[in-house]
Amino acid sequence: MLPNAGRIEILYAGVWGTIGRSNWDVNDANVVCRQLGYQAGAEAALKNRVYGPFIGPTWLTNLQCTGYEINVMDCAHDGIANKTERSSTVEFASVICKDGKTAEGKI
Repeated sequence: MLPNAGRIEILYAGVWGTIGRSNWDVNDANVVCRQLGYQAGAEAALKNRVYGPFIGPTWLTNLQCTGYEINVMDCAHDGIANKTERSSTVEFASVICKDGKTAEGKI
């Protein structure tokens, strides 16, 4: 597995969850990649299970970034705290960031 690619997971209230794939696009992926230290942004925004299944909450849904936000939480979304805590999530966001990481980042 590439270090610059994978399923997007967010730690909230001590629980790891995902970003739902609804509205997931390259603008959202660019924000995530830059937040993780990949200053060149995203190579691809993926909407499939290429990085394996995930069982847990989907913390963010309907994410709508312009692509210029500093943090994914600055993007429009449905809110993080109103989600089902345990669900079998098959529709989540994944990303491939452009290589050339410059700094450590966390979501």
